[in-house]
Amino acid sequence: MIPHYLIKSLSQSFKEGRSVPDSFFDQIYPDEVKKVSITHWTPVEVVQKAMNFFKDSSFQILDVGSGCGKFCHVGSMVSPQHQFSGVEQRPDLTFISQDIATDLNLDNITFINANAFDLNWNDFDLLYFFNPFWENHLSPSQRIDQSLPVKKEEFSHYINTVILKLSQMKLGTQVITYHGFGGKFPSSYECIHFENAGTDQIKIWLKTK
Repeated sequence: MIPHYLIKSLSQSFKEGRSVPDSFFDQIYPDEVKKVSITHWTPVEVVQKAMNFFKDSSFQILDVGSGCGKFCHVGSMVSPQHQFSGVEQRPDLTFISQDIATDLNLDNITFINANAFDLNWNDFDLLYFFNPFWENHLSPSQRIDQSLPVKKEEFSHYINTVILKLSQMKLGTQVITYHGFGGKFPSSYECIHFENAGTDQIKIWLKTK
């Protein structure tokens, strides 16, 4: 269980729009999740800046490759008007994600243990990518864990599938990227906003045609 003081402190900080260090927020996660945070989980600052752009909206948001659920956990606390979904292939991370959402009493999050490509992305208004397929290029010691087979030769297939699915999205769909998704957006998308955050840039894309 997450200590009550920690939940209260995080809730109050986000409500007041204050920055929260990742080292503090990551206390909600088990040790094996915390140790890969700097490489694999979205920084709190990035989520806060991204959600600030959508503060006057109410969207169905999908995090593609949600890992431990950090983007959704922070996003849900910062912007409770949105509905967040995270899709992740690792069952243990999906369980941890949902368990923490329950502890935080966040009822606007759903976590799905599945291949992201099996979902209908048109069920969502906004997609989020933190370069989820780059793990295929990492050495074993740099990966989240060894539970999934990752192959460098699969990377191009994943990126081409993303491009195809993005091209099939409904008009007006928006996409947030942090460190990109590994490929180039279809010509039907326009970058409507970017700003520095974390170790890269947040970019927001809109399907215009």
